[in-house]
Amino acid sequence: MRIGSWLLLAACVSAPLSAHALNVEVTYAPAAVKAFEKEYGTREMDYLSGEIVSRLNKALEGSDVARVAVTVLEAVPGRPTMFQMREEPTLSLQSFGLGGAKVEGVLFAADGSELGRVSHSYREYSIEMAQYGTTWGDARQAFDGFAKKAGKLADG
Repeated sequence: MRIGSWLLLAACVSAPLSAHALNVEVTYAPAAVKAFEKEYGTREMDYLSGEIVSRLNKALEGSDVARVAVTVLEAVPGRPTMFQMREEPTLSLQSFGLGGAKVEGVLFAADGSELGRVSHSYREYSIEMAQYGTTWGDARQAFDGFAKKAGKLADG
């Protein structure tokens, strides 16, 4: 079994080491799936799912949230992925662009009742700053903002 499959499995299961058993389900909108299949490589979805799960587990620790259903509507890398560099030899890790992500989700209590909805997006706006970023650094900023909003909603 590929390592990426393990990450996807981890994204769909509760975090066993946490005292707070949070179930995070990460899915991708059809347009996002198409972009990963054609442009970025599907293994990147596993990586991003793990990043989302990690941030939500931290932000929602100690809250009444039992489950979060997350949908990644869009994710764009700030640097080429390995898939892109394999497909287009003129790209390198020195190549950069404006990345980001758009995410939405629903928070649920243990009894299944909806606690609220959260959405967040971030897109790098400055090409001058983009040169200092990592492949998914801008998307991680979107996930940080999403997790922060989820934590605030959970706190009431």
